[in-house]
Amino acid sequence: KCSNEYAASLSGEFSAGRWVKLRGKQGYGASIRRHVGIFSADAGFFPDGKSKGSVKDWQVQAKMKSEHMLADFLKLSVRLAFRYRTWGEPFRTDCRSDLSFISGRFSSAVRFNALVCSGTGLLGYAEGGYRDSAVSVLTIGMTEFMFMRGMPLARSLCRHSTEGECGHLPLPLGDSQDGDGSISGLHLLLILS
Repeated sequence: KCSNEYAASLSGEFSAGRWVKLRGKQGYGASIRRHVGIFSADAGFFPDGKSKGSVKDWQVQAKMKSEHMLADFLKLSVRLAFRYRTWGEPFRTDCRSDLSFISGRFSSAVRFNALVCSGTGLLGYAEGGYRDSAVSVLTIGMTEFMFMRGMPLARSLCRHSTEGECGHLPLPLGDSQDGDGSISGLHLLLILS
């Protein structure tokens, strides 16, 4: 619908600390900086509007991701994204943190993710595995929780994912009448090369 749009953006990256040699790694990519990160911010103005009945609309977004090597085998990653716009669901905030254990062929990770848009989605995730040149084994366990504002859960999430309003909210099985739901699961993957 827009015949013209105006946008501006800013991005950058940072690193600090000494180089850390990763446990069990050799050669290229065997060491990384202790603290690294990227950030970006952008804004858009739409003089003709983005929705029916709208004369002018605008949007601002900010994103930040940082990784910190706590030890030669332990990495903490944090990602934060925020969006405000004048059409659809105005606010969307996504916060994710990962704690990873890396030691040669063995690895494991724990993730916590919170997403707030028309409701709140929480995700807990753990995985562990072994990787060799011939075989890889990976175990994944996850728990998802969803809290929506007075709507049946599955129907409201489907509406948002088709309209692209809130993105990747976890979708529990079934249709919860009170708008709250959860799923848990455990998966084992065996990959032969």
